[in-house]
Amino acid sequence: MAMPDRSAEQEALAKAESDIADGERRVTDQIVLIETLRRDGHDVSEAEKLLQTFRATLVAWYGHRDEILLELARQGALPSTHVQPNATMKE
Repeated sequence: MAMPDRSAEQEALAKAESDIADGERRVTDQIVLIETLRRDGHDVSEAEKLLQTFRATLVAWYGHRDEILLELARQGALPSTHVQPNATMKE
């Protein structure tokens, strides 16, 4: 089995970080939207379902990023102390 290319892993890490940042923005935007809808007396059940989907996706993206970090650490591209899994989100 061929060893993954370090530059490809670093590119994947940059993409994962970008996806996470986008996901975090979507979660924040959805929370604000839910608060606005609720304040205005609208049903928020579908918006809350979508928020849960965003959060679940974000957790998966954290896990993917952590796998990339572990691979880079294994390759010696990062100190292993830099790798701290972050697959849980704070509400």
